Amino acid sequence: MRSFNIGIAVLPRRSIARETLTGELRQLELPGYLNRRRICLVYREEKTLSAAARKFNQYMSSQVFG
Repeated sequence: MRSFNIGIAVLPRRSIARETLTGELRQLELPGYLNRRRICLVYREEKTLSAAARKFNQYMSSQVFG
């Protein structure tokens, strides 16, 4: 008897782009699936953040969470 080792996962398209191109994975749309993800910004609470960290937080707050 042949073993197929079948598995199912819900993954972002970006994370499986190469595997779908090479045929390692098969991508199927889920009927009726509505993508509702929560995006959170988590960072260490410090008295002073680097300029890069401050700028990133400002960008995320205005563009993504705005």
